Amino acid sequence: MEQPFEVYFRNHEKTVFGVLSFERYTDIPYRKVEMIENKIMNNDEFRKSLIDPETESIWKRKWK
Repeated sequence: MEQPFEVYFRNHEKTVFGVLSFERYTDIPYRKVEMIENKIMNNDEFRKSLIDPETESIWKRKWK
């Protein structure tokens, strides 16, 4: 797949929002969603680089 791929995340308190973006699906170095989740959740520096407060509006539109 050559389409862009994005993984949106937030904390349980809904105070931190972020997104991990790839230009193409084939660019993803992780083949399982669990691996992406673990990388975001367990690596503070990596997670901080992905924080994007503007993604809060995407959460509100798509996941109520």
